[in-house]
Amino acid sequence: MFFSKTKIALAVALSASLSLAGCGSDSDDPATFSLAISDAPVNGVSNVTLCFNRVELNGEGGKTEFIVGEHPEMINANSVCPDAVNSVGINLLDYTGDDALTLINNIEIEAGKYNQMRFVLSEGSFAIKDAVYDEVGNEISPEQKIDVVVPSNELKLDGFTVAQGGNVSFTLEFDLRKGMTDPVGQDNYFVKPRGVRLVDNNEIGHLEGTVAELGYDCTQTPPEDTSLPAASVYIYNGADQTELGDNTANDVEGETQPLASAGVFYNEDTSMYEYEIGFLLAGDYTLALSCDTVDDPEMDDELTFVEQRNVSIMVDETTVADFAGN
Repeated sequence: MFFSKTKIALAVALSASLSLAGCGSDSDDPATFSLAISDAPVNGVSNVTLCFNRVELNGEGGKTEFIVGEHPEMINANSVCPDAVNSVGINLLDYTGDDALTLINNIEIEAGKYNQMRFVLSEGSFAIKDAVYDEVGNEISPEQKIDVVVPSNELKLDGFTVAQGGNVSFTLEFDLRKGMTDPVGQDNYFVKPRGVRLVDNNEIGHLEGTVAELGYDCTQTPPEDTSLPAASVYIYNGADQTELGDNTANDVEGETQPLASAGVFYNEDTSMYEYEIGFLLAGDYTLALSCDTVDDPEMDDELTFVEQRNVSIMVDETTVADFAGN
C-alpha cells in the first residue's frame, strides 16, 4: 500500500487522551483511572478516523460501559460518522507525539480488579489516501476515501486493578506503521490489534531527536515533499540489541522485533530532520536509524540500518537522542 512505502509516523503519535476517574463505594477518597489515546504518524494518508461508540470495563462485579453522548463526562458525539448513533469520529493523525484528546473525564468507577477494557467502535471509520503524482506533477491517482476496518469492531485491552483512593492512568498507543494494512484484493484498510499497546502513564516518558542533514545519504538535501519521511527510526526493548528486525507481524527466528517506529521528517521551520516517539515505558532501549522507508507489516522486509545507539527513557521526561552522522 502507498503509505507503507512512504511511511507515516497515532502517536494513537497520534495522541488522543481519555481519562476516567473512579470512586470506591466504601471510601470517601476516590480511586481514579485515566486513559489516553496516542498515535504514531503514518505516510501516504492525511486522515485516519476511527468512530468510537463506547468504553467497556469488565470487572469482577460485572460490566460497566460508558457510551458516547449518554454521559456528561464523555466527549460529545459528532457527525463525522453520519451512519452511526452515539458516535464520535476522531482523526488519529490530529493527535501525535505527546498531544492528547480527553474522551472521558472524571467518571466514577468502583475500586477493584478489572479483567479487561474494550474500546467498541461504530460503523463508518475511514482513511483519506493522498493523491499520487508523477515526477513532473501530473496526477496519477486522485485523493480517495477508504473504509477502515477493525476486527470485530472492538479493541480488547489488558485489565488493571484500582485501589481505594488509588490513581491509575493509561495511554492507548496506536502505531499505524505496525498495525495498519492494505489487504490485497480488498477495498479497505485494516487496523489490527498488534499495532495497539496500552501503557501506564505513571511509568512513561517520551523520545525525540534530530538526524544530521549531511550525515547520511537520505538526508543530504531537503525533500521536495516534506509530508513524506526521508528515513525511519526504530526502537527495541533493551540496550545493545544486535539482530534488529522490521515491523513484520510474524516472529522471525534470531531477530528482535521493534517496539515502535517513526518516520524522520524534514521540518521547514527549523530546517532540520526530526522524529518523535511518544509514550514509552521507562527503561533502556536500542535505537536504530534506517534510510529505508518501506516496511510492510505483512512482509518480512530487509532493512539496512546506518546507525544505532542506546537510549534510556525516564519517567515524565522527554529524552533527546540525535543521530549526528559521521
